Amino acid sequence: SSPLDPSFHMIHPTLERLFQFRALTKGFSDKTWSADSDELCIFGGCRGHGAADAVPGDVFMSSDSPQFSTFSTVTGVTNEKLQRIMDPNEPRMSYVFADFAWPHCE
Repeated sequence: SSPLDPSFHMIHPTLERLFQFRALTKGFSDKTWSADSDELCIFGGCRGHGAADAVPGDVFMSSDSPQFSTFSTVTGVTNEKLQRIMDPNEPRMSYVFADFAWPHCE
């Protein structure tokens, strides 16, 4: 139901930029995932929120970081692995955002 929320389409694409910004500036003090499912989902039993839960779809990433000489599509990536893949300090993606300007908002 989240795509039905009007704010979803404005916030969702920005999260990766904010994650990279935080990782490149202050970093994160705690990258551990909670083992308590009640902490992740108030309704209990929600799939997709845990560290070992697979994300839907494929991820296109570098196989030979940081040279980016070989890219491949990876399936069955977990949330925890996707977080590591997106970390700009250990580049596995084919890009890092050059800036955090939003000229369309001016």
